[in-house]
Amino acid sequence: MMFPQFYQQRNDNTPGYVYLMIAIGYHGIVPGLILKRCKIGLSRDPEARVRQIASFEGSQPPCDINILATKYVQDMKQVEGSLHKRFKSSSVKLKKSREWFDLWIWQIWWLSFLMWFQK
Repeated sequence: MMFPQFYQQRNDNTPGYVYLMIAIGYHGIVPGLILKRCKIGLSRDPEARVRQIASFEGSQPPCDINILATKYVQDMKQVEGSLHKRFKSSSVKLKKSREWFDLWIWQIWWLSFLMWFQK
């Protein structure tokens, strides 16, 4: 299929950031204190991504979001994919996204630790 010349396929197998974001006050057991809704994603500009999600331009409902951790890596897509795979059992099945996870507090700590050692 031919695309117009202005279309350039996005390549996420490049250097950039993998991030862990948290939806503030979204839900959970003892609402938001034990189980939290988190997003594992990739971006060249995580701060801009927070604004995009929070303003409902993305695929998620608007809510307050904080960045818990970011890590600059050489291959964003590969690192993000390995983290998604590791936490697949906690994945939230949404229509337009597979990047949201319901994580226990200990899983959030573990994920932050794992991100620290990514290259």
